[in-house]
Amino acid sequence: MHRTQVYLTEAEHRAIKALARRSGRSFASVMREAIDTYISRDQSHDLQDAIEASHGCWRGHETVIDLRTLRQEWEVRESRHE
Repeated sequence: MHRTQVYLTEAEHRAIKALARRSGRSFASVMREAIDTYISRDQSHDLQDAIEASHGCWRGHETVIDLRTLRQEWEVRESRHE
């Protein structure tokens, strides 16, 4: 772990301290959870953006890959290498 300093407003400090007290955890534990939640939310937005960006990427293509056929081709290739 890395030690770091963060400046909080008085209201932020009071709220985190109260939350820590109510939950029976340390102030640092509550801060780490808040940061982890924020990072996780940001990363899920990155995934959502990627999904939305790929929407319709096959539109206009005449050939749509049949996954069953593709998988059969993989299985044939794998059996040849055994």
